Amino acid sequence: MDVLSRSIRYLQNRLPLAAFLLAEETLQRGGSPLEESRAHHIKSVAAFQLGLLDEGLEEARWAVKVAPWRRLEPAVKARLLLNLGLMEYYRGNWSTAEDASRALLRLTDRLPQGLAASVHLFASALALAQDKRRSAAHQLKKAQAIAGDQPSLPFRSQILHNEALLLRARGRPRAALRLLEEARALAQEEDGHDLWRHEVESGHTYLLLRDLSQALARGVAAWDMLNRQAPSAYPLGIAEISLLFGKVSWAAGQREEAIAWLNRSASFFAQIRRMASWRQAGELLSFILAQPQTRPIQPLDASWRQKLGDISRLVSLSDSFYSLAPHLAVQLGAKVQYALSLSQTLGWKEESQEVASLVARFSDVGHFLLGIPGGPFTPLPIDPPLDHRTRAHPEAGRDFLSLFPLPAEVLEGVAAHHERWDGQGYPRGLAAEAIPPSARLVLVVDLYLALAWPFGPKPPSPHEKILEFLQKEAGRSLDPEMVAGFLHLHKIPEEGGEVP
Repeated sequence: MDVLSRSIRYLQNRLPLAAFLLAEETLQRGGSPLEESRAHHIKSVAAFQLGLLDEGLEEARWAVKVAPWRRLEPAVKARLLLNLGLMEYYRGNWSTAEDASRALLRLTDRLPQGLAASVHLFASALALAQDKRRSAAHQLKKAQAIAGDQPSLPFRSQILHNEALLLRARGRPRAALRLLEEARALAQEEDGHDLWRHEVESGHTYLLLRDLSQALARGVAAWDMLNRQAPSAYPLGIAEISLLFGKVSWAAGQREEAIAWLNRSASFFAQIRRMASWRQAGELLSFILAQPQTRPIQPLDASWRQKLGDISRLVSLSDSFYSLAPHLAVQLGAKVQYALSLSQTLGWKEESQEVASLVARFSDVGHFLLGIPGGPFTPLPIDPPLDHRTRAHPEAGRDFLSLFPLPAEVLEGVAAHHERWDGQGYPRGLAAEAIPPSARLVLVVDLYLALAWPFGPKPPSPHEKILEFLQKEAGRSLDPEMVAGFLHLHKIPEEGGEVP
């Protein structure tokens, strides 16, 4: 299997960093214009999966620019344009997304059934985002007609999702809610990475129906799913969930809480440059600031207020990473995603997967507390630290995190995430099974990212060399079982495929 085919398989297995590195290696070696276009396309999708929207858009533009356009099959042209259109869409660049959509629609008669339907589905989503309801309905009907009775699960889910948003915009929230439930069930049968989006939209719909308890419950479910299934979507997810919580808090008569949530939503939308959504959050915030406290539609009971407060504190903690070190925020999302994937590969129970996710997210908070230069990921985790602050940061992080609503297992994992299998780590010199499993897992992920991250001060090592190095460290700094699981995660089936 050639390098680009392997990188496509990595994408399909949701290992975007590996896919990105292999595609970059292809570009460095040089190749035909078609190979270069494919490599840029793969890098674009990988960057998007990592949450790197600017890099994803830049690579999508390069993929189109360097492609030998006249020699390309219509389906290849469509995949390049569809990816470009989606990247422009997620950046809120409506005019350039419209340009891509028009070019795609001119190709539909020459495309395979599924791809043609995807083009119309994209056009419907783009129209919905701009509140062009008639155009959205027209494109959605075309997508449904082309797809027929047996579209793929993700496609059916997205059709129902778009149809639900259209019904809600037309003032039919109950009908919209039924379709959102169907879309959610279908998405759950697939990989579940977009389930949080369905929950958020259901929450907004329940809010229209004045059912605050259900609206809040869906927001809480979206928060849980975002952390467990889609950590790379964290900035966008927090922005969307915070917007929902802000609306719920205002409707429940909690003015100050609503202002805090909407401030957070606007801040995250601005960071990821979703300017249309930023304006929406800002306009609602301005409205609330100009109003006196209103009578609540439905007060929240004490348990819901406590849950919302707990989430607010954890989101504020996560927000500190994005404020203090925005260049590390996306790397943190990748770290959480790899920790989740590895824990699933190892067959851990859901509760243990959540612990691994939280340890990965918060393990290096001590770096910021102690002001260590460069922040996390700067030195290799296996290097013996000379700076006393470096040695102290795991326990400093644990002590700080004890102020937040986190399980004891998370605090233990944070305190031990630099302990080595051979007992030569820090701060306590624990060895082997005495080290909490979550800490042993996170050390493997930390070392991988320290060597592989392509946007740091040093260029990454070749991907195969990184995997070989991890294998050499098994039984020394790293738990052999964790390394075996990580290597298994990167095994590639022989079947080929297209870029997702």
